[in-house]
Amino acid sequence: MTGLPPKSGTGTPLIKARQLALDLDRQPEFALEDYITGPANAQAFALVTSWPDWPHPIVLIHGAPASGKSHLARIWSRQSGAVGIDAGAIGNVLPQLVSAGGQGRAHLVEDIDRPGEGGPLDKDGLFHLINHTIETGGTLLVTAREPAAHLAIDLPDLASRLRAAGAAPIHQPDGDLLESLLVKLFADRQIDVPPQVTIFAAGRMERSFAAAATLVETVDRMALEQGRRITIPLLRRYFDQSEGRDRA
Repeated sequence: MTGLPPKSGTGTPLIKARQLALDLDRQPEFALEDYITGPANAQAFALVTSWPDWPHPIVLIHGAPASGKSHLARIWSRQSGAVGIDAGAIGNVLPQLVSAGGQGRAHLVEDIDRPGEGGPLDKDGLFHLINHTIETGGTLLVTAREPAAHLAIDLPDLASRLRAAGAAPIHQPDGDLLESLLVKLFADRQIDVPPQVTIFAAGRMERSFAAAATLVETVDRMALEQGRRITIPLLRRYFDQSEGRDRA
């Protein structure tokens, strides 16, 4: 699909259907082949996909919001057969993991520096999970926004464990990665845009993963509301509105 068909009035069935679909959850593609690499995330991608040949049984991937940590986590989960554990409820499931026994099991704990469904990070639980992983020859992937040294961990033993883990950052994207990311984000919404559109957007926008996600979501909504394709003039309007809000 190339954005929208030629405008024929905002009341057409297709546009109404797309407007209804806009409020449904968008499901990004999390397959290995859908992960876009560049200098910003090459180290993290290489570390995650080198499993099981990790330099340390515990690995921490850290990066800004929307930087692709969850995508890497999904890739690794499929590769390793990892069991995901809510960061706020580790202590609730740890006894089951211990009683189940077994060697070399893989586990995943995402977003340890922001509350999840189970609440704030279960620090004691994570510390014991790390110890259990090491003792049983398993592997554990942890994700966070900040590197270990910057995490607000007031449990010294846990802080030490995390600082000793294998780690890789995801930096903010360069121009080339940003263009490719925009193409993917539009494709996740079943929208094909001309190359000149993503080139224009990448050249004018803030170079961050979060800004790319915001742009695609907002521009898609604008196109739906106006019953038009995603074009450079529409992007100019988006940037003019965004810059106007920033100056306000």
